[in-house]
Amino acid sequence: MARARQGGGWQQVPIGTKMFTNIDESALTRANASIENAFINEAEGHSRFFGLDVFADFGTPYLVYGLHDWRGDLIATTSGGTAHRIDSSGKVGDIPGTIIDGGRRHSFAETDDFLLVAAGGTICKYDGFRITPLADNAPQASHLGYIDGYVMAVEPDSGRFWHCEPGAPTQWLDTDVFTADSMPDDIGAMLVTPFRELIFSGQKSLEQYERLSSGDVPFFRRWALGEGISAPGTLIFADSSTWGLTMDQEFVRFSGQLSQVVSGDIGLTLRGIDDWTDAWAAECAPFGQNFIILSMPNASLPRYGTKGITLAYDVRGKRWCSLLGWNALASAPGRWPGWSVYDCWSDTFVGGAGKVYRMSRDRYRIGSDPQRMSARTADITDWGVVRIDDMRARLRRGTGTYTTAAEFRIRARRDSGSFGPWVRRSLGNAGENATVLHFGGFGMAESWQFEYEVTDEAPIELVRLEVLVTQLDR
Repeated sequence: MARARQGGGWQQVPIGTKMFTNIDESALTRANASIENAFINEAEGHSRFFGLDVFADFGTPYLVYGLHDWRGDLIATTSGGTAHRIDSSGKVGDIPGTIIDGGRRHSFAETDDFLLVAAGGTICKYDGFRITPLADNAPQASHLGYIDGYVMAVEPDSGRFWHCEPGAPTQWLDTDVFTADSMPDDIGAMLVTPFRELIFSGQKSLEQYERLSSGDVPFFRRWALGEGISAPGTLIFADSSTWGLTMDQEFVRFSGQLSQVVSGDIGLTLRGIDDWTDAWAAECAPFGQNFIILSMPNASLPRYGTKGITLAYDVRGKRWCSLLGWNALASAPGRWPGWSVYDCWSDTFVGGAGKVYRMSRDRYRIGSDPQRMSARTADITDWGVVRIDDMRARLRRGTGTYTTAAEFRIRARRDSGSFGPWVRRSLGNAGENATVLHFGGFGMAESWQFEYEVTDEAPIELVRLEVLVTQLDR
């Protein structure tokens, strides 16, 4: 029989630690086992991730593979090869003309006169009125770039990249071609950095080219790395560096010829991905934050029995979290609906299936579906054998309406057993400002794991989670 002994008091549950999935959850004694639709803020608390409000609806099932701004409009291109322009009020206009062919993720480049787009087939140009082929003799292209009057185009499934005649994007010569050949692999992706660098990646190599200011040869290779990008859609430029997923299934930050693995905390998750098809990454900066979204839309998500894994990397805090949508058929979390992300008009837009969402901190839903915010701690063993007499959460309250209150739920697992029932507390109607919720006792154990969730539409700022313990002798 356990006996109370001197000691105990209020103990802080470490919610401010990063999400760590690199070892099995049953062996995790530090960090958080999961953080879903939430991120760790600067005060080491949890803030709810931003909801998705429908901004434009095309009325088609096509996936929005590309978003780009052009002369006051947001241009959205889809997996069906169609294109749409959206003004700042969300009004949609269909863009007539050529279907964007090739079936790959969409790549854009801006010139003085056109917005160019390619998806593994014909390079198309948009002049503000319609989409047409760029030129009869332009190459097929999987990726596009523009620098100093030159349009760059990567020939699909090859090691070659082409460029137009200087200042003439509709003129292409058979001799205007280079070969990236530091390794015998095809060019999988290309980007042009703000530093006027050309980055080409293959499965086994990464090469940087720079623009020559004079001479007959417009570009030269400056350096090459024996480390490539396995998922071409993940090659991006963000926070003054190049990022991408390597053959070792690690998400890496490249700065010059130096590389730094940033996915160490989630290594087990990435190595467990069973389908990298259409994987992509993008930077976004919603409401003063700075994230890189890394999405594997066709990967299995065993915990919820569905497809799609999406992760968000807090660039400043160097911490990961998971993003999830809602599976209405299963009444459970499902794949986050984004297929592309783009910042425009001081907002962040997300391309979905037949629609474009806008990230919102006023509506915490995924379109018309719930957005479930949750987190699960590690198995905490630091307190010894204790009895939890009370738990309190300090958070923002009064976030509901004047007639409906949101609900905060928490449950505990003792000594690696099964989770107990949810303990529910109201977050209060609008205007209620008490900031502490008490949940009562949870019994006796030597190890503890806690999980909370919120599914109601309300902003959540969890500041601190604490338990009142009495230490016991066995």
